[in-house]
Amino acid sequence: MTLGIRYWKDFDLLRAKNNAQYTISKLEEAERHYQQASKALAEAFASQKEGLRPEVAIVLKAHLDIIDFSIEACQRAAFRDPSNIDVRNYLLFAYSKKIELLGQMVAIKSASSEEREADKIL
Repeated sequence: MTLGIRYWKDFDLLRAKNNAQYTISKLEEAERHYQQASKALAEAFASQKEGLRPEVAIVLKAHLDIIDFSIEACQRAAFRDPSNIDVRNYLLFAYSKKIELLGQMVAIKSASSEEREADKIL
């Protein structure tokens, strides 16, 4: 008598489905982290005492609006097709660009504030 484990022909399909679900859950986790980072940077930007020159603020706001529009479009697409990993990757890319821009905005605002302080001293 021979005992053994019979290979289940749909096992690979099941494993692929579990891998996709795992990937999606990790992408959703990454999205939450990006949202938290984005919120923190926006709060840091808002908390700085000195403002930007109006023309700089307009350009930065326009870029931020474009990124936010892209994020919203990707979120809508991910809602329509939750298993689409490509859409979720595009969403994370848009969030990364938002965080990059917000970081630059904080740096620009800090540099602008330091320049004003230097002007006061001189």
